[in-house]
Amino acid sequence: MKEIIRHLEVFVTNRFLFWGVVLANLVGIGIGLDYYWTQLSVSPIYQWIFIADCPLYAILFVVAFFMCRYRKLPALLGFVVTVGLIKYAIWTISVIGLYSQELLFADFSYNSLLIFLHLGMILEAVVLLNYLPKKSTWIRALDWTVAWFLVNDVFDYGFGTHPFLPGDQWVTLLLYESMLATFVLIFGGFWLLYRES
Repeated sequence: MKEIIRHLEVFVTNRFLFWGVVLANLVGIGIGLDYYWTQLSVSPIYQWIFIADCPLYAILFVVAFFMCRYRKLPALLGFVVTVGLIKYAIWTISVIGLYSQELLFADFSYNSLLIFLHLGMILEAVVLLNYLPKKSTWIRALDWTVAWFLVNDVFDYGFGTHPFLPGDQWVTLLLYESMLATFVLIFGGFWLLYRES
């Protein structure tokens, strides 16, 4: 696993690939904000950070990606972005699958593009793994990461800031998936990184 992660460092070190990834993220951010615009326009501004999850983590990834290029990725930013990219990529792909009649088959090209872009988010998270700092800074970052994603889950399912869905039949399952993803990604990822370093 470590060897695969190390090979992905080329996305940071190669100037052409680096700017290609940045450009792809800017396009993805634009598509994401367009997708969320209706929900954002009817929601209070303080909820926006909890609504547009994927564009938020794409923006934060670009920041972290620039920091990786200069070897200054803070632990908290690294953990939050890595977990957020994977968590919300899996969530989005799950939603497209669960609501395939309403989403995938209704607009196959658009939703296929979304699946592809969200798989890219997972790959980006793996790229960041190579740049996470030393163990000594992990515990504080781990505490804040857990707190952030628990607050996010409470807002999504307690206050309804999750993206608009075509129906309510899968909301409970998505709540469980989201909570499970929070703990598995954070603690499972922490354990794997700690073991391998």
